[in-house]
Amino acid sequence: VLLVAALALGTYIYIGRYLAASLNADLDAAAQADVQYFELALGSGDLPSVALVSGIAPRVVQLPNNRYNVRVFDPNANLLAAGPDNIGAAPSGAAFNLLAADTILLHPLLYNDPARIYAAYPVTYRDQTVAIVELSAGRDSINRVLVPLARVFIIGLFIAALIAALLGLWLAQTVSRPIRNLEAAAEQIAAGSDAGLNARVGAEARRQDEIGALARSLNGMADRLSALIASRNTFVSSIGHELRTPLTTLKGNIINLQDEPGLSADNLRALAVMEQETDRLARLVEELLTFARSGGIVPVEALARRPLELAALARELCAALEPRATRLGLKLTCIASTPITVNADPDRVKQIIINLLDNALKFTPPGGSITISVQREASDAIVRVADSGPGMTFAQRDSVFLPYERGEAARAIPGLGLGLSIARRLAEAHSGSLTLEPNQPKGTIAVLCLPLG
Repeated sequence: VLLVAALALGTYIYIGRYLAASLNADLDAAAQADVQYFELALGSGDLPSVALVSGIAPRVVQLPNNRYNVRVFDPNANLLAAGPDNIGAAPSGAAFNLLAADTILLHPLLYNDPARIYAAYPVTYRDQTVAIVELSAGRDSINRVLVPLARVFIIGLFIAALIAALLGLWLAQTVSRPIRNLEAAAEQIAAGSDAGLNARVGAEARRQDEIGALARSLNGMADRLSALIASRNTFVSSIGHELRTPLTTLKGNIINLQDEPGLSADNLRALAVMEQETDRLARLVEELLTFARSGGIVPVEALARRPLELAALARELCAALEPRATRLGLKLTCIASTPITVNADPDRVKQIIINLLDNALKFTPPGGSITISVQREASDAIVRVADSGPGMTFAQRDSVFLPYERGEAARAIPGLGLGLSIARRLAEAHSGSLTLEPNQPKGTIAVLCLPLG
């Protein structure tokens, strides 16, 4: 664009100067011709009188071949004759330089019309100036060329700028699009979701440059990561199946032993603890199997949707878990008085809320409180489970949704780190979301959002 602008400006200035020089040359030639006519009219006698000079001046102005405005001055700047254009009686700068030395006038630039070009020559007789012939022409002829030329240059400059902008945009897109695609694929893989792990870059991987090499490395990493996760899920599934049978056998034998007569109270308590631990192991195995079978994905078509009243479900679960909260020294409160209906799978939604309440009960120390509330916000139903536990950092609130991910505070508490991961997948299968927020003054709020209807 700068090159085109410089070329256009240079051309414009050059053509303007060329036209001005051509007009100057024409004026000079015409002025010299008028001077020759004037000198011939004076004859070769004695020094011409003022009356003779004044008489010839109008004839010079009225010559039929004069294409320009003509003015004739005496050496003292008195106007003797003038053409039809009324441009004043003061001589121009060109004529001023030819006046007699004792002539007193203001600076000639004050009389010059910037819209005109002047040429002046003296009429001499025996080396003495008797008159001055001045020719002038307006710059209209030059402007008739320069104005359309300027418009053409401006349009050309605009077109050049448009082409440059489009070319720059195309180059920027060409350079940055592969980088953005690689960045998007890397972000999907880093998110850890199954859709993200299946993300690949295609066109970029076929390039034979550094971007292509990077794309192929990214695809290879994603392939190895997917294979590793598939292998892990297969291993977990196999272990889960192998554990299910002996756990079922243990549970049956424990129940049979509890029915034996003559057992002491200590033995009955021990058997009850064994039964509880066996049930807990069975639940953990079922979580493993559920996660391994689905690969972390909950198919939408597997949901048995029907109208579900969330407030009633929240009150039901709160009542069911209140004895446990009391045993742990916690206060469990339910704020769900307004009926709110969603179209969802009751069992799956119940699984999500139980998981959130179970986590709150696990991590809230004795003397704390847990609150579950159900509210309508715009076109969504919002279930919040707030606790007064130790809380989590921003990074921890994101990482706890990854499978098998457990924070430092959860190391001493039984679990596999699958509950929140499965709960989020279930929420997303319902076109909803599950997030964690900080509670004030301390603790965590789990927020389940489900669309109404």
